[in-house]
Amino acid sequence: MSAKFMTRASHSLHQGPLAIGRIFMLIVTIPYYNIFWYNNLNSVSRILAAESDSIKLIDAANGWMDKKSSELKFVQVASAIIAAAVIASFSWPNIGTDYWLCPALWYSSLVLAGFALLVSSQQVAIIESFGKISIDSSEQDLLRVINSIVRLKRVGSGYELSWNSVYIWQSSMMSLSYSWCAYMAGLTLHVCSPLIMGKRSGPEFRTAIMFIVVAGFTCINFSWCSYWVYAKSTKRDD
Repeated sequence: MSAKFMTRASHSLHQGPLAIGRIFMLIVTIPYYNIFWYNNLNSVSRILAAESDSIKLIDAANGWMDKKSSELKFVQVASAIIAAAVIASFSWPNIGTDYWLCPALWYSSLVLAGFALLVSSQQVAIIESFGKISIDSSEQDLLRVINSIVRLKRVGSGYELSWNSVYIWQSSMMSLSYSWCAYMAGLTLHVCSPLIMGKRSGPEFRTAIMFIVVAGFTCINFSWCSYWVYAKSTKRDD
């Protein structure tokens, strides 16, 4: 893809009030920004950049549906796994003696996972109802897809970014990510309960220290890899 092609689309994401929506989404999507950029912003940018070129528009619409369908199916599986992990965690010993925030986070994780599963199932059904768009498809079929992703410009012709649509279509991944974060935060509190309770010796204390070291390294490694994957994947030639 040429730099000029993506530059036009990228420029449309930074104009006027759209910058506010971008800042909000940037903050909300921090835990999964690479996925958000690749499956949402990048795909929407292709649609906006296609403008009146029907071939590019059809290709961009199909690309968006393929990526989004794969993402939603992943969310369905992952949210079910997280829900199962949360339910299993409540059967662990000494749960009743944990700091109150631990079970609160796990209950929150369960709710978020359930929401992610329901929303992703609905959206998969919607995408499947669109069907594959081809050059022989009617204009109405194409517009059904396009209008669910972007919106008509208020002034002039063509399309513009709709942050509301972007938010809605990524909401299941957002719920999944925050469900995972809530579960891990609860797990951290569970393992580190001896430290919270003031214990400074014994096997539980050593387990908590080991957990903190491994979790800290994992978080740093995840952040490092995520940053560089994103930086390399979005790099464009001048």
